[in-house]
Formats: sequence, structure tokens, C-alpha cells
Amino acid sequence: MEIFDRISQRMITHEVNLLKQSPSQRDELTAALKATTQRQNSIIQQISDRAAEGRPRLAALDDQLDELEATREKLAADLNALAEPVEDFQEKIAKLKAQFNPTNMEIIIRKLILLARHNADEQAKQRLMPIVAI
Repeated sequence: MEIFDRISQRMITHEVNLLKQSPSQRDELTAALKATTQRQNSIIQQISDRAAEGRPRLAALDDQLDELEATREKLAADLNALAEPVEDFQEKIAKLKAQFNPTNMEIIIRKLILLARHNADEQAKQRLMPIVAI
């Protein structure tokens, strides 16, 4: 019976590692918004420097600034519209532990074995090999 405990623990570890590696959509939008704002500030500084030096305005800088503002507004709107509830990381881990508990793993593995046995499907049997090796 301890095999199901080991399989359960490995599945939980695998899924937790996936959670840690993938940034949320909210994080991606926030990073993109920050980068866009920084680019805007850089162009504004260039425009200010040119004005302080008495140099003429460049339409290209103004156009870039307008494009960045449109991008920034879209990112901000997307971020505000994002209905993704902020889920606690510990809560996600608790859900994974409930999903991949030893009893559920036993049921899943028994179903796979039954499928492999009745269908004589080589592909299903090959998927079972890593589990058997545990």
C-alpha cells in the first residue's frame, strides 16, 4: 500500500513544481505594464532633454509615446478586467494534495491497469511502466 503513498507524493511534488514555474497571467500583465511605463518615461526624458537643449521636437518620439500610451492603456484595462481570483499558493497545494491522495492514486492506477489488461494496448502498458518502476 505504500506504493500509492509514494506515487501520491511524487505527483504532488511534480504539480507543485509546475505551479512554482508558471507565472500567473496577472504577473505577466503587471510586468508588461511596468516595462511599458518605463519605456514611456525614457521617451519623455528624451523629449525633455531635447527641449532643454533648445532642439526641435521629433515627430518619431511623439509617435512612439502615443503608441506606448495606447499599449499601456490596453494592458491596464486587461489587468483590471482580469477576473482571475487571487488564490493562495498554500490553498493550491492543499487542493493538489486532496486530488492526488493515495486513495485516488490507487483508483487511477487500477483503472489504467484494467484498461491495459482488457484492451491489450501497448501504449497504455508503456504509460504504466514508470509507475511499476516506482
